[in-house]
Amino acid sequence: RGLMRLALRTGASLTPVYMFGGTDCFEQLATSGGGVFGRLSHLMRGGFTMFWGRFGLPLPCIPLPAKMSMVMADPVPVERVAEPTDEECDALMERYADTLHRLFEQYKAQAGYPDAQLEIR
Repeated sequence: RGLMRLALRTGASLTPVYMFGGTDCFEQLATSGGGVFGRLSHLMRGGFTMFWGRFGLPLPCIPLPAKMSMVMADPVPVERVAEPTDEECDALMERYADTLHRLFEQYKAQAGYPDAQLEIR
């Protein structure tokens, strides 16, 4: 809610942007399931993984060659509110997420990800 609260306090519009192919720049060691890193992540109560790029170098390193496409939607207008409530923050987040979902669906096939699904948590 922090970004939404800040946007409401300042009246700054939010511009939804999505980068297709960003996850193709690096390989990662999967942490889901019962592997060592998965158990470690569970014990630490957070995500613990390892990333690597070109030539097997760890982060920060040279990314793998990947086709990337960035798309932007029109800004989501925001009315200035001196002390935004949680409900106002949630409503703005819903408007922002809806715009981002529409943007994603509009361009995913062109970007080479026709079967991809966008999940915002």
